[in-house]
Amino acid sequence: TIHIMGLTDEFYRAKNWVRDSLQVKPNKLVSVFETIIRVVGGLLSAHALSHDQVFIDKALEVTKNLEPALKGVYPASKINLKTGAVATHGWAGNKRVLAEVGSLQIEMWYLSKATNDQKWTTYADSCIEHLKTLRPPTPGLYPTFLNPNGGLGSNHISFGALGDSMYEYLVKMWILYGKPAESKYRSMYLESVDSMINKMLVKSNEGLWYIAEMRGNNLDHKMDHLTCFAPGMLALGAYHKVSPDQKVNDKHLQVAKDVAETCVQFYMRWPISPETVRFSPYMTLGSATNFQRPETVESLFVLYHVTKEEKWRKYGWTIFQKFEKHLKVDNGYASLNHVADTKSKSDKQESFLLAETFKYLYLLFDDNPAISLDSHVFNTEAHPIPVKI
Repeated sequence: TIHIMGLTDEFYRAKNWVRDSLQVKPNKLVSVFETIIRVVGGLLSAHALSHDQVFIDKALEVTKNLEPALKGVYPASKINLKTGAVATHGWAGNKRVLAEVGSLQIEMWYLSKATNDQKWTTYADSCIEHLKTLRPPTPGLYPTFLNPNGGLGSNHISFGALGDSMYEYLVKMWILYGKPAESKYRSMYLESVDSMINKMLVKSNEGLWYIAEMRGNNLDHKMDHLTCFAPGMLALGAYHKVSPDQKVNDKHLQVAKDVAETCVQFYMRWPISPETVRFSPYMTLGSATNFQRPETVESLFVLYHVTKEEKWRKYGWTIFQKFEKHLKVDNGYASLNHVADTKSKSDKQESFLLAETFKYLYLLFDDNPAISLDSHVFNTEAHPIPVKI
């Protein structure tokens, strides 16, 4: 983010810290998924932008420490980077999480390109190959939990928590591979989006379009702020003409606009967006916390650069002002325990506030961005990866 913003002195201070102080073998369990998307993804993106070897060296070092988890049908969920011992999430039993299985492909693609070692992207691709062999009850809608041997592990379908970024990586990997006509990433993405539109997209009594969740054959009329990445994903796919049928691309873009308007309402009905809302049948408060999430402004950034409609920037400015008014404190930005009580601040600033939320806001208002929808794709932590290396 600081490189994109032209903060040269700060960037070199950060580079020196990465070179001299970044600990790559802490003796504790860490999330494989979060380490890949945040740490490895950040280092790879810094390398892509600066061409400084220190970043790719550190990225490779971290990934080698993760290697014991990158085995089997799907990667392990947690690892001790010092000992190599792997574990699952206690709350997930022995299951693997869909978003974690499908959100390492971008990072491993770039790492393989930069190091000339195909084993990283080969493993990441194999995870998608296994997914492709599954036959979920609704084609393209994969359960949030998977059995470690490759089978379906639940009947819960979500474009929010636990599922979200797997779908996003399908279209982005298709772009990275040069947008071939025949591609498992393209066909899986189109199948998933078609089923989502037909089965999970709902219009509320007050005219708001939202993406519900599914449990078996039943809809759960809940929408996470996390799900607000979907308008950006749909608009990106439409922009790159992911479907050979332009009517399908136009439909995807319209759904993106409709759902984005609902995501903006997350911010308009309370001082700032809650973590989740419910539709019963009107929009009501779900989980009342706010964690400084980026998904809505991510979609506003993509929609503005696809459509050039000024309203997406206006929404973004309003949201930024709400961050400034309700979350800013002396030494940063605080999360809220309850969005209706803006004094209920917690002593925590999320790393993705700087990595994602403020980066997307900055790029939303950049008339000539160095990072464009043609030149780069963003990993799910908003680290830009160049399409051409």
